[in-house]
Amino acid sequence: MFLDIAGSTALAEQMGELRVHDRITRFFFDIDRPIAERDGEVHSHVGDEVIATWPLSEDTQRNAPSLCCFFAVQDTMAELAPAYTREFGLAPNFRAGIHAGPVVVSECGDAKRQIALFGDTMNVASRLCDYSKAAGEALVASAELLNGAAIPNGLSVGTAAKIALRGRQTPVEAFAVRRNH
Repeated sequence: MFLDIAGSTALAEQMGELRVHDRITRFFFDIDRPIAERDGEVHSHVGDEVIATWPLSEDTQRNAPSLCCFFAVQDTMAELAPAYTREFGLAPNFRAGIHAGPVVVSECGDAKRQIALFGDTMNVASRLCDYSKAAGEALVASAELLNGAAIPNGLSVGTAAKIALRGRQTPVEAFAVRRNH
């Protein structure tokens, strides 16, 4: 899952980079718990984006927490919204793209070593996050993820959209995932 805070660049111009940094850092800290409680692992933070991963299972029920996670983050941020508003003037709004598939895990670098995730799965998840902004959706999931995950109670899946993703010849079937109201 690529989860991106909306509007950080514009906020940096208004609030200043250090205040936005404080807000982003606080957000990252605050969403660690709901990710970990749903068996996710934060792989990295890139700018104002969080990359979280889950082990993929043959059991569709075991893959469902990745979908629940986004909404748990929404709930956490709703609870913390008054504190964010007092301290920063507004609470973070965010969106995400989520995809399932194999990834290449590699140690890279020399002076600055790190574990990196590579491959089509990572690219598609990132592009789905970008697409969520253009589509005006909070969470967009690929057919690959949804075919391998039981849809949790309280969530619904929108109509399929075939989307062309930059750098990829084959379109991806993507769906908005929403809470039932």
